[in-house]
Amino acid sequence: MKKSVRLNAAVVVVTLAALLMSTQGATIVEAATLQLSEAQKFALTKATASDPSRAARFNSLYNELLQLQTQIEQTDQSFNTLHYRNEESLTTVRKQVQQINAAQLLKLASAVKQTQERYKPLFVMYTSLGNQLSVARKLKNKQLTSLLSTQLEAAKITVQLAREDIRSKQNALSTTRSKTTQLQKSIRSELSSIHTLKIHIKAEKSNVSTLNKGLSPLWKNVTQSIKINDAAAAYNALSQVTSKLRQMESGKQKIITIERKIETIIQSAKSKTPAV
Repeated sequence: MKKSVRLNAAVVVVTLAALLMSTQGATIVEAATLQLSEAQKFALTKATASDPSRAARFNSLYNELLQLQTQIEQTDQSFNTLHYRNEESLTTVRKQVQQINAAQLLKLASAVKQTQERYKPLFVMYTSLGNQLSVARKLKNKQLTSLLSTQLEAAKITVQLAREDIRSKQNALSTTRSKTTQLQKSIRSELSSIHTLKIHIKAEKSNVSTLNKGLSPLWKNVTQSIKINDAAAAYNALSQVTSKLRQMESGKQKIITIERKIETIIQSAKSKTPAV
């Protein structure tokens, strides 16, 4: 009977060692920062040799720990890629918002100025005729007054048309400027909601950081328990480490979900921005 127990124990040792060592060459271990050394794995197989069920649970939990670390690394990479892309897109969109209708506004403003300059001699002449008419009336020169009145009346129609032309171009500039300002305000208001989301990301990152700081002492408990052949304590400590990693991965998933919301906002704002 004792021989049978020793045989079963030996099988458990070999099996657990094989399972633990088989993960070493996988990518999942290469990405991990918390992992058992070969000596620690061997010590663990000895500590759990008499309890195949515990050995299996420990191995399953250890594999989950490695997988979680890989998932966390992959989530970090996905977040970084998305975050940097969002930051670049956000900068681009803000520049585009600043330049909305810039060329058109410049063209309209130039048209107003050119039109004013073109009619400037007409207005000077019209003002001069009015001044001359006033002088002629003071001098009570009926012939000159009649002549100047006729000239002034003829120029009046041309001046009115000139003023309407200028007013039309000023209205076009004013309308476009107003619409541009409203559109810019609307898009900037939409983009401003990103600030709140970034605050949420910062809070989640803080939570994850707190969890991460708690890993080191817990992992130390794992290795120390293995060192003194206390499989139960090692399993309990490993469970706590794995639990924290689960929470970290969950937190990081929340972060990337928020970052995706930021991406959606940027894309929405971009769709409302006319091509420059």
